[in-house]
Amino acid sequence: MKIQLSSITFFALWLTVLVACTKQPMPDPETPVSNKTVVGTIEYTGMVAADGCGYIIRTDDGQVLKPLNLSTNFQQHGTNVVVTYNLGSESFSCGLLPTILTTINIINIRRI
Repeated sequence: MKIQLSSITFFALWLTVLVACTKQPMPDPETPVSNKTVVGTIEYTGMVAADGCGYIIRTDDGQVLKPLNLSTNFQQHGTNVVVTYNLGSESFSCGLLPTILTTINIINIRRI
């Protein structure tokens, strides 16, 4: 009975990690591309493989964005930035309890 219970527990954990760390398509890919500019802070939430979300940008108005092309020059936790971006074509799911983030393509970024 113990072997069966540990197998079920292992499978449930494996399934949770598999579902939590996958990219999912955005609901409406037909949305026209338009650039937006926001002020925010770069945060490192931990490795995706360890239930983190990698680097994110938390905007001053509370949005959480997942950059698809964040330069290594800006991969520093706590860096305040101004970012011009357009929306990515898919959402990004991460974390132990799946968090779905909006992906962005950075057009321009600078420190403030």
